[in-house]
Amino acid sequence: MESVKALFIIVNMGFGSKAVEIAHEAGAEGAVIINAVGTGMARKSLMGIPAESEKEIVLTIASEEIAGKVVAAIKEKSGVDSPAHGICLIMPVGKMTPRSKSSDRGAEDR
Repeated sequence: MESVKALFIIVNMGFGSKAVEIAHEAGAEGAVIINAVGTGMARKSLMGIPAESEKEIVLTIASEEIAGKVVAAIKEKSGVDSPAHGICLIMPVGKMTPRSKSSDRGAEDR
């Protein structure tokens, strides 16, 4: 089994779809956007930059190679210095149910 990674891309509210688009352009195939509220920032601004507490978390899985490309693309296009204020976490995936390619949809698991 190839090395599969789970990517958690955390962006300010309203930037989740853009993060999915960036991930897809980098080679990721699917994603889920989860609404969240950040609790780490006690202040509403830090050095004059507004700190948004409403977040979106984009969850996707990808090979280790694609995961690296996604992280680099998020950092470049929606990173902490952008209005999205995006950060990306990568975690290893130990086990998962088999995923089917789009051409295999509807086929029975073997």
